[in-house]
Amino acid sequence: MVVQDIIVWSKRMEELAGEVYRKAAEESRYSGPFREFLRRMAEDEAGHAARLAEALDVADRCEQFQVDQVVMDQELRRRIEQSIEDLKRRLEQGVLTEREMIQAMVDMEFSELNPLFRYLVDRCQGCSRTLQKAASEIQQHEDRLQRFAADLPTHLQPNWHGRKLPKLRERAILVVDDEPALLLLYQQLLCRYGQVTSARNGREALDLIRSTAFDAILTDVDMPVMNGLELFHQAIAFDPDLVNRFVFYTLDFGQSGSLRQTGE
Repeated sequence: MVVQDIIVWSKRMEELAGEVYRKAAEESRYSGPFREFLRRMAEDEAGHAARLAEALDVADRCEQFQVDQVVMDQELRRRIEQSIEDLKRRLEQGVLTEREMIQAMVDMEFSELNPLFRYLVDRCQGCSRTLQKAASEIQQHEDRLQRFAADLPTHLQPNWHGRKLPKLRERAILVVDDEPALLLLYQQLLCRYGQVTSARNGREALDLIRSTAFDAILTDVDMPVMNGLELFHQAIAFDPDLVNRFVFYTLDFGQSGSLRQTGE
């Protein structure tokens, strides 16, 4: 099986999961907050499927995937497909309580699909920035489920059964500054939050952004070659999704510094 086949199959699983969530969101017996959460999860699944469609196009054009053969356990595929189909059937029969639906979501979201995505991301390093973004978004999707479940009353709490699997990828943080001492300082401060990459000016940063999907970009405003604002405009022209991922700062020793973040 080639990598493209895994991407196609994974896309289909995301679409099926989204269909189940959309159907569940229409169930009047579920609470309003849960139905709204289901709608958000369905939107996430649609986004994941779209990312995988983009990644498939990249894989078709990437030379390393033309000869990349992968052995995928057929029993694994059958088990994942069956779990989603069973959930869909029980939902259509109207036999799923809200607690059971929440448990089913945990079972499905933390299934063996997670390791498959880790594999795809690892294989696509330097070839598919889209899959890196997909992995980041899927991680946020799983985090959203965990946060929602944490706030539920005791009688609705799911059983995790050890399903809090390793993250698909560390959060990727880019720090841009022409002062080596400040780059080192920010790397030390931010390393606890993810993998930190540094660039000495906007031009270097833009080259990195074109090959890597960053979750946050911390940049000085005043730099040679390309300043922080120029970097921002060129970066969002390349990828509009980056508009809310920038944090700007300016710092002159002996003067007060300032910090500004785009988006939320």
